[in-house]
Amino acid sequence: ADEHVLARLVREMRRGGVRIAIDDFGTGHSTEARIGLLSPDIVKIDGGWFAEFCRHAAAERFFRPLVSTLHDRGAKVLVEGIEHATHLRVALDGGVDLLQGYHLARPALAGTIFNEEPLAIDALLGMDNKVVPLHQRR
Repeated sequence: ADEHVLARLVREMRRGGVRIAIDDFGTGHSTEARIGLLSPDIVKIDGGWFAEFCRHAAAERFFRPLVSTLHDRGAKVLVEGIEHATHLRVALDGGVDLLQGYHLARPALAGTIFNEEPLAIDALLGMDNKVVPLHQRR
């Protein structure tokens, strides 16, 4: 797609009150250059990319700067594919704004009435998952 046409389309949509999200960041066309061009309201980190990223020992150390960079550009950060407690820990320690995945809740059809009760973070990060918190979140 012609980048200028895409940028113009996004500007027009924004004038109409539409919020912009970039999906699958870390794969394909969802790059830092695309974020710079479109200035999205939300950047969705690709779940497969994030799961692979979490396998590395230095994941937490390198993820926070990425999230900070996206925040500096004015975007909220959503991580897809939270399927294990370790994914949740890396995402929370990275400072993301939104979380999505089977570890938190099953997908539901549009129009579903959601349970909006807060989830018990201690249970989600519990010892059954072999996650030992290094510090308490405040």
